[in-house]
Amino acid sequence: MHIRNIIILLVVVAVLLGAWWLSTQYPDPSFEPVVGEEGAVPLTPQGTEHYAEETDLYSIDISYPKLANEAAQTRTEKIVAEEAARFKAESVALINEAEAERLRETGRRYELVGEYKAYTSGGFASYVFTIYLDTGGAHPNTFFRTVTFDEMGEEWALEDLFAPGASYLPRLSQEAYTRVLAELGNRTGRGVTPDMEDGVRLGTAPSPEALQFFYLEEGALHLLFPPYQVAAYAAGSFDIAIPLSGLRDILKPEVK
Repeated sequence: MHIRNIIILLVVVAVLLGAWWLSTQYPDPSFEPVVGEEGAVPLTPQGTEHYAEETDLYSIDISYPKLANEAAQTRTEKIVAEEAARFKAESVALINEAEAERLRETGRRYELVGEYKAYTSGGFASYVFTIYLDTGGAHPNTFFRTVTFDEMGEEWALEDLFAPGASYLPRLSQEAYTRVLAELGNRTGRGVTPDMEDGVRLGTAPSPEALQFFYLEEGALHLLFPPYQVAAYAAGSFDIAIPLSGLRDILKPEVK
């Protein structure tokens, strides 16, 4: 492997591991924990809630679903609180006097905006949070948080979808690599270079970090890849749909 590819690999791994680790570090500063209730959670939101903060230096506005099941509601609120805390710890806390003066003069604040979409498949409901972070750079950064519940409000991680011992990561990695590569070729309109191919292979590696963003919709498992993970920022994010019917041999019966 060329030195350049090794460097790219190290950067991708560092970013993904950092995002995963940081998402586990911040306590919920804004929502009180509640006890989960018995009964099925509705597969569609009962409305939309907002978490908002605003000062002369930054603003936060994150929408999230209002759910009937208390355990599921608590989990979505925790995601929102984690992202707000991360933004203030990693971005707002670094604003020095010079930067504060620049922000006030330009009228451009640091911003964290979150939107969500709801999806269903069988007895599962998935919620995808798209987070936009603007800290005054050339363009905002975009990333995802995802969560999937069954009808009882229990959260399912990606590994929970598959039978114990199933080799699901290599299988999903290959599917993602093939589909992202094809989509990237369509977007560029001029084919994929060897460097682009290397970036896709690294960004779709068979690891929990690379494949951490997913949702279920209408009989398909979707894997999400934010800008920079598999290609240049200009290529955008990628949403890869893998039919569940093609994974039947390794899925748990509940997912089929």
